Amino acid sequence: MFCKFRGFDLYANRNEVKFRGKNSKRIKEILEKEVLYAAEFYKFNDILDCAFGVDDSIKSENESNKENKSNKEILGIIYNEKTKKYICSVSRCYNENCNEDRIKEHLMWAHYANNHYGVRIDFELNTNKKPEAEYFMYDVTYIDGFKCLNIHKYDSSDINTILVHKHKIWEYENEYRIIVDDEEYNKIPIIIKRVVIGRGFYKNKTLETNDGKNIICSIAKQLKSFLKDKSVKIYYYESRYSDKIIELL
Repeated sequence: MFCKFRGFDLYANRNEVKFRGKNSKRIKEILEKEVLYAAEFYKFNDILDCAFGVDDSIKSENESNKENKSNKEILGIIYNEKTKKYICSVSRCYNENCNEDRIKEHLMWAHYANNHYGVRIDFELNTNKKPEAEYFMYDVTYIDGFKCLNIHKYDSSDINTILVHKHKIWEYENEYRIIVDDEEYNKIPIIIKRVVIGRGFYKNKTLETNDGKNIICSIAKQLKSFLKDKSVKIYYYESRYSDKIIELL
């Protein structure tokens, strides 16, 4: 099981979701179509994502560089090859019984779901609707610094390896990456299992004692309409400080 965190667009009072906003529309599309979108690496939030290191000791390996291209030319070719890869980032579902996982999930809500004013979509990959184009799924490896590449000896698998190494500061993401080589198939089919609404709409400690309940119920009904006839449940958190989720619709 995997999950995706998405934030809503909000009106100024932060008590109402702007469902015509760009981010809210993306949530609507995911729920209606049951697809996630794969994007080019340079659209990611981390400017250093998919960067790599080059060992100075391999600069003079001209014997393997049959076309005698300069390092700058080779790096340009590699950059172009990276831009032809479409990457869908998802997270492994967090274990609510593990304190470390709970802390990591709080970070995901804060960083990717508009500080809890959003949703967590839990899903499985729909292998029955596998794209015609070949795609690969990788568990992201977190390291200090950058993954090094011998730019005079590399192939397509080495490019994919670069795309699935990240700095250790991102380890809380529990990330997996699906890589597709064809833009035509950059929509990854999924089967949605449940949708969880974030805690941001709580104004007091518990939902039962404040107006946030009406807001969350309204949002849940809207989300349910996007799901149409899918048998997907909507959940909310028991309280502002609880990790327990309760079925709402």
